[in-house]
Order: sequence, then C-alpha cells, then structure tokens
Amino acid sequence: QKILENKYIKNMYSRSGFIKGDKKNESDDVIGSIKIELIDWKNRPSADNILNDLEDVTQSFLGINIEFIEKKDGPPKDRDVEIEILNNNSINLEKDTQEIFQYISNRKWVKNIDSDISLPGIDWELIIDRSQADKHGIEIETIGNAIQMLTHGLKVSEYMPSDSDDEIDIVVKYDREYRTLDELDNIQLEGKNGPIALSLIVQRVPKSKTGKITRVNSMRTKNVRFDVTKGEIANTKVKEIKRWLIERKENFSSSIFFAGQEEDQKEAKDFLIKAFIISLFLITIILIATFDSFYFCFVILSAVIFSTIGVMIGLIITGKPFGIIMSGIGVIALAGIVVNNNIVLLDTYKELRNKGENIKDAIIRTGVQRLRPVLLTTLTTFFGLIPMAIGLNINFLDLELNFGSPSSQWWIQLSNAIVFGVMFSFILTLIITPCLILIGEKTKFFKSF
Repeated sequence: QKILENKYIKNMYSRSGFIKGDKKNESDDVIGSIKIELIDWKNRPSADNILNDLEDVTQSFLGINIEFIEKKDGPPKDRDVEIEILNNNSINLEKDTQEIFQYISNRKWVKNIDSDISLPGIDWELIIDRSQADKHGIEIETIGNAIQMLTHGLKVSEYMPSDSDDEIDIVVKYDREYRTLDELDNIQLEGKNGPIALSLIVQRVPKSKTGKITRVNSMRTKNVRFDVTKGEIANTKVKEIKRWLIERKENFSSSIFFAGQEEDQKEAKDFLIKAFIISLFLITIILIATFDSFYFCFVILSAVIFSTIGVMIGLIITGKPFGIIMSGIGVIALAGIVVNNNIVLLDTYKELRNKGENIKDAIIRTGVQRLRPVLLTTLTTFFGLIPMAIGLNINFLDLELNFGSPSSQWWIQLSNAIVFGVMFSFILTLIITPCLILIGEKTKFFKSF
C-alpha cells in the first residue's frame, strides 16, 4: 500500500511466498517480491530517485529486509558482483561463505547483498522400523500414504474440467488444525491384529536443515551476490575484495571465483582485445601492400595511438569510467576512422614528391592542401555524434527534443569515445604526422625501412 501511494507507478505485480524454481539464485529466506512498472520516463524523475523515495518510505517496516533492484539491460545477471565458493567439505564451505559474507556486508558501498548460506533450522527424518511393520502386517506404501495426508496431501485421482486442457489433481489431506507434527503420533493404522499407532513403527529424528545443494563441476557451491552503490565501480571493489582474500588466503580452504559483471567484463575484454589486434593487423597488411613501406605504415597507425589518448582524456574530462564493451567498441571504430586522415596526408605528400617538390615544401603544401578535407571529416564525425554523446533524443515524427532518454544511455560511452578520439587525433595528426614524415626523410627511413 505504501508503494502504491507513489504517483509514478503505473503497474504493480506482487508475489507472496517462495516458489521453488521461480528464480535460480533466489535465497531461501525470500518471503515475497513486488515488481513495479513506472510511467513514461518523460513524465517522471529518474528511476534512481524514485527507488530512493521508496527506500525512505519502507524504512519504517521493522523485522524484514527490503531490497530494491532496478531491472538491468543485457545478459540476465542478478547482481553486479557474484562470488562462487566451491568446496566438497560442507562444513568448510559454510564457514568460508559466512566469513566472506560478513566482510562484504560491512562495506559501506555494498547494497542488496544476498547469499546461499543455509538458514538455521531442522528437518525431521522419519525412520520406518520394517520389522515392526512386518510384524503387524502393514505395508510401507500404507505408511507413506498416511504421512502424505498429514503433509502435502495424497493424490488419489485426476479431474479434467470441461473448460480446460490441463488435468487437475485431486488431493486428500487432513484439515489444517490436524496437520501438525504432534498429530503424527496420533495416526492409527489398520494392522492384522487391529489398529496400531504410527509412532510404534515410525521414529522421528531431528536433523540439521540442509537447504538447497548446488554443484558446479561436481563440487558443492555457495554464492554471495551484491550490488555496489551509485557512483562506485564494481571492478574497483572486486579488486579490493581480492586483496583481502589474498591477505587471508590461509583461512580459506575453498576455491573462490568471481562472476557477475566481473565475468562479463573479462569475456568482453578478451574478445575486444582480439578484435582490436585483428583489425590493426588487417589495416597494417593493406597499408604495407599499398605504400610498400613499413615506416609509412607506422606513421599512419600513429593516429590510432593519438585517438586512444584522446579517449582517455575525454573520460577524465567527463568523469566517466572506461566501459569495456561500449568504450572498447568505440576505440576499435576509431582505428578505422582516424587512419584515413594520415592516409590522405601521406598520399598527397608522395604525389608532390613525385612531381619534384623538395621535402619541406612538399610537407607544407600537404598540410595546406589537405587541411580542409581532414577538417571536414573530423567535424562531420564530431557534430554527427554530439547529440548521441549528450543524450539528446530527436523524435522526427512528433517533432520533439528530449534529453536523457533510456535508449540514449546505451550509446553515450561509445559516442564519447569516438568524439574525443577523433578531435584529439585531428589536432595531433596535423602536427605530429608532418614531423614524422620529416624525420623519416632525414634519417632515410623511407628508403631503408
């Protein structure tokens, strides 16, 4: 009811109780969940502000822990960071998981922490005395049916409604007031010599509650999952946890692995590094085949170095972290964009030299003649990506301009990388490239390399 009082909520779906198998990594202590859908983003504050308001409203609820988790785009990862603890010794596994959970839960930058730590409790194991059952002529199936009627119910038949394609189970069970543990002793079974109490045949033994058992590569596994607070970088906090684990490695007998964003970023980083190397290799092969000079190739590819420096400077200016996926794709895209400027300069320089121009005059005329096309290429790229870089959304159908639309957030890192990389590369290309050409001519690199 408190949540529904928020005017920015469009729809709400609630679920009470724990449904087995409903969610892979949901803890056993979950008693319910509420999913909300907000109204259109143009008519409300940001989702972060709304979640903060809801957190303030629900702080007055005592005795329960309420987590607010924003739906994330991309692969379905429940938390920013997920730690897998593996050990075939269940006691050591529980101890290591408890210690890791305790350390992380005390960090100020942690929220929505969750784990697979077994909840305190007991399970009752029912042991049937088969000799007593045989003595009184009672079958094991009869005993099992009696116990089922006291617990989940005994399925006796099925029913097919006329308005449904699915059969409905017909289950028989005792009334709620009789479905208690004490009532188990009062159940009477029909033996060959008359009624006999179930307690004479079945013994109740308390056992520590096991909880769910998860295995990865045949090893028992526990997980600790959490999100980091707004403004913190998950990768930085993972490094902090890893340092703590190294300092206390003698205390842990379990194998510990990191998943969540850490796993996704590692996979993306490995792929993008390979893609970047392959793209540079292909560009190098084409340039060497075209200009027949390794030094020319080096001069042209120097633009890639300049553009990468520009990307890093742009991130410092905007205060944004380097996103492995989107910023990485931006750097790879830059490799194909910025080399074009140096190709234009070197091609013009070679043409002027073939016409008999001396080295300095050819370099100066190259800079003058190719300033306009290089500048136009840079400016068209810059102004074409500026709307995306600042989160501007242009709706041509309704003739609307909006800032900060959810769809534009995907592309801000990519566009920022390209914008700053292109601009920085343009400035240095007009200065550094002529200098590299002059150095190559003076040292005879063009002829010997």
